[in-house]
Amino acid sequence: MMKERVDFLIACGRNSESYVQFLIQTVEKTASSTDFRFLLGINDNYVSRSKLENISSEHNIEILDCRSDGAGSYGHGEALDKLSKYVKTDFFIICDCDVAFLTKDWDKLLLDKFGQNDSLAAIGSEYDGKKYMNFPNVVMCMLKTQVIKDCKVSFLPSMLENRKIAINSENSKIYGREIGEVIDLDTGWQLCYNLVTNGHEGLTLPLRRKSAGDECFFLTEGVRGEEYILETDPICSHVGRSFSRSFDNPITVTWRNRVREWLG
Repeated sequence: MMKERVDFLIACGRNSESYVQFLIQTVEKTASSTDFRFLLGINDNYVSRSKLENISSEHNIEILDCRSDGAGSYGHGEALDKLSKYVKTDFFIICDCDVAFLTKDWDKLLLDKFGQNDSLAAIGSEYDGKKYMNFPNVVMCMLKTQVIKDCKVSFLPSMLENRKIAINSENSKIYGREIGEVIDLDTGWQLCYNLVTNGHEGLTLPLRRKSAGDECFFLTEGVRGEEYILETDPICSHVGRSFSRSFDNPITVTWRNRVREWLG
C-alpha cells in the first residue's frame, strides 16, 4: 500500500528557525505513515537560510524565497500564496511555525475524515476574537488541493480599507458570527468565504485555552497557548507570537517542556 503524500507549508518569519525544527520533530513523533514534503517559505530578511538548511528530517525539506514588500499579515499571506503554487499532492497542510502536534496518527485521523465526506474541503484550527468562526483557519489546516484551486483561494488579508466588515443577515452564516458584530478579514479569510459560498464544508477543531477557564487535555495551569480538539484528541497546540518571542522566551520554554512531557 502506497503512503499518502502530503505537502506541508510553513511561512518562516523572524525567530522561526528553531520553532520549525521543533514542529517537524513533533510531526515525526506523532504522524503515521504519511510521506510529507515540508515547504519552508522565507518571508523575512531576518530569517537564517543556513539554519533552516541544517534542520534534519526523515522527510524532504525544500526552502523557498517568499520575501515580498508585504509586512505582517500581508507578508504572511503573500508567502502562503507563493508556497501553494508548489503543491503537488491531493491534500496539503498550512501551519504556523509555532505549533506542535500531539496525537498519535493525527494525519490518518484527518485523512479518514475527508474520506467519509466528499463535501469536506478543510479541517483545522478554530479562531476566537474578532475573526470568522466555525471554519478552519491558517494556524493549522489540512486542505483538499483541487478545491482550493477551483475556488481560487488567496491567503492574503483583505485590503486595509475593507478588512473590517459588519456582519449582516447575508453574511452571518458564511462567517459564523452574529448580526451586528464586526470582524477582521485577516490572513486566510478567503478560505472561509470562497469555500462556504461554493458549497464546501469545513471541519473545525475547537479551540481551548487554559487561561480562559476551558477544560483542556494538553494544556495545564501556567502553560500559555491554545489546543485544538478532534472529538477527544488534542491534535495540536499553538503557543503563538513567535515573531516577537524567541524560542528561548520563558513562555515558549514552558510550552515546549509541556510538549516534550506529553510526547514522552
